[in-house]
Amino acid sequence: MKAFRQGRSSLRSVCAVLAPVLAAGCLDFSSIEAPTRIAPGERFPVTLHVMADSDQTACGFLGVLTPSAWSVAAEGYGGYAAGRLDPSRSSTAWLEFNDPAQEGCRWTGFVTDRALTGRGAYHADLYLVPDDRNGDRRLVFVVGACEGPAGAVWKELDRREVRVTVVGDAGTVRLSWGQLKALNG
Repeated sequence: MKAFRQGRSSLRSVCAVLAPVLAAGCLDFSSIEAPTRIAPGERFPVTLHVMADSDQTACGFLGVLTPSAWSVAAEGYGGYAAGRLDPSRSSTAWLEFNDPAQEGCRWTGFVTDRALTGRGAYHADLYLVPDDRNGDRRLVFVVGACEGPAGAVWKELDRREVRVTVVGDAGTVRLSWGQLKALNG
């Protein structure tokens, strides 16, 4: 009987940790601003517009699935409240565990620097730099909540896919002014 009580006690502990996350409410993408055509190797902005439909009691997190050779950086978030989006190994690991990236892709996760504490509109500003390969690319954006010590409990709340086309003229040669003068005699 004692073991059963310990089991119930452990279950209560797990429920106590999970309850705030499950009750954290809803973060939904209202829109994503991203270009549809980008140049190889050139940094481009992506703005994620997110609506908090209930009072939040947890930090928010964002995940971005990109080709492995791309770089991803976060500027921060604003709107109802403002702050930093910090790179997060634990949210990246959680995303990879729950939705393993296909070969040639990787997840990058970020968390808000503090709990989101109210209803309202938020926006997150990211910058991506593609590799130098032309073609269509699929990007996936995830928003969610994290709770507990060091973000021990994660919950995905919304997911959107965006397609971008990397287009560059592989035949273009860039010449310095001196090289151009030499060619023209």
